[in-house]
Amino acid sequence: MSSRHDIVRIDASPGITVWHTAIASSSDRSGRREAEREAVAGLVAAAFVPEARLMHKESGAPYILTGDGCDTLHSVSISHCSDTAMLAVAPEGTAIGIDCEHFRKALRNVAPRVLSANEMPGWTASDTLLLRAWTIKEAVYKAAGIPGLPLAEGIRLPQAEIADNAISDIIAATADGRRFRLIFLPDIAPSTTIAVAL
Repeated sequence: MSSRHDIVRIDASPGITVWHTAIASSSDRSGRREAEREAVAGLVAAAFVPEARLMHKESGAPYILTGDGCDTLHSVSISHCSDTAMLAVAPEGTAIGIDCEHFRKALRNVAPRVLSANEMPGWTASDTLLLRAWTIKEAVYKAAGIPGLPLAEGIRLPQAEIADNAISDIIAATADGRRFRLIFLPDIAPSTTIAVAL
């Protein structure tokens, strides 16, 4: 069932690397989950050592163990969408979150649960902005590391016009009183929006 795909490394920012690969297609849900696990395992092996394993803390946050059972002393974040798996790696102690998404009409239905009343008008003005808002909130949620942090009221986005016109594609969002810098990775996978929160 598994097919080998190229793994690509991107230096997203000084000290921050993002690894990505395609996910093998599968016709059923269990096959899909297995393909996602295999893709992520391949990313972990490429970023660290072949024996490295993805583990999860009680909070659900991922971390990496090397073959000898030692923590790699890196911060990591994982995301996958329909056809792409991603691994973001930062130095230990650096908060990091990554999210990759394709636009789905269902995002319009969940927008009121994800965006605050103040954010709704600007960030729902286009499918592109809504998708960007979703990926920002998900990436910041992961970087904040606070289980149960409410997306709508717990993570604040900048004005939508700023994000839509950001020349450098770098903007900031806040969560729990902390400011997170966002980097968008364009043209990695077709029709995919990718945000990295630091």
